[in-house]
Amino acid sequence: MLAFITNLMFREEVLANRGPSIAITFSCFVETLLCVLLCLQTGYTYNGIILLSLACTFPVVEKTYQKVTFISLLILLYVICEYDLLSQYAKIVSFDTYVSYFPATVRSNIYTFKSVLTSVNILVFFVYMYFWVQIKISENLKINQLYEQQYHMNEELKLANIQMKHYIEKSEVAALTQERNRLAREIHDILGHSLTAITLGLEACAKSIEDTEWLKNQLKILSETSNQALVEVRRSVKKLRVDSIEKLSFYPAVLKLCANITSLTNTIVNFEAPDYTEFSPTLEDMLYRIIQESITNSVRHGKAPRIDIRLDNKDGYVLLTIKDNGLGCDDMKLGSGLSGIRERVTSMGGELSFDLSQGFTISLSIPLEEKRDAIG
Repeated sequence: MLAFITNLMFREEVLANRGPSIAITFSCFVETLLCVLLCLQTGYTYNGIILLSLACTFPVVEKTYQKVTFISLLILLYVICEYDLLSQYAKIVSFDTYVSYFPATVRSNIYTFKSVLTSVNILVFFVYMYFWVQIKISENLKINQLYEQQYHMNEELKLANIQMKHYIEKSEVAALTQERNRLAREIHDILGHSLTAITLGLEACAKSIEDTEWLKNQLKILSETSNQALVEVRRSVKKLRVDSIEKLSFYPAVLKLCANITSLTNTIVNFEAPDYTEFSPTLEDMLYRIIQESITNSVRHGKAPRIDIRLDNKDGYVLLTIKDNGLGCDDMKLGSGLSGIRERVTSMGGELSFDLSQGFTISLSIPLEEKRDAIG
């Protein structure tokens, strides 16, 4: 009996530590052998120990063929290890022989106690097996419910995945449209500005064709302007940053832009930025394009002799004012250039205004990234 209990403890230890299944199988074989030995020691008077072994073995054996093997073997042993059956084929000392040495009253009590224990043993075994089966049924129901939930979740995920694909396709179309609009604005700004400067420069060359040295210098500047426009158009197609800002920085790039216009045309362009600090690349690109487009409009349409540009950084806002003393206009219509400026400013959460008195003035206010985060 001690060996039987030791084997049970060994098997529980293996199960607790998630040991190898072969150790559990070996333990079950040892337990079956011990059951036979215990029945032999009791003269096959009591075979209830086999029911205990069956109750202990059934839950721990996982593989179906092993479970069927052990259950069949234990049931067979339960039927065979019976005194009335074995005594017909072998000489076995019966339990009654031992009890006959006791007085009649004691014998009666022993038989009663044995009968009660046998009945209780069978009853406990079937109650245990009933509850074990109910637990397994409950576990299977939960597993089926989880499977159903998982199935529905998978179906919902498939639907969400399809919707996400449709959303991505729509987003790609929207992004492509937005990028086309951006490239259209940039190419318009680049070519409009550069071609205006080249046209006015050529007109000046035509008027001063007798001055050879001055003409050579102007043609050299026009060639540089043309090459710069070509480089920036290529850059826009490749979706890179403004080439002039790549080579310099924002402030020197704007100064060079103003100097080129001043040298090529009869327009003096003045740029001031007393509070200038470096901004984000996106903001600097946008400011450069706005200044470039505004200068082009002032020279081409306003015939302005002078353009004053001022850039300030105040209270988390970038303030840009571009004022010329040109012809101005009585009824302003937004062309692609001014529409592009408005789109750029609006995309950054800024505000834009125009003043048509005494020439033409563009004023804009754009919150810096920290300010935009604070606002909302």
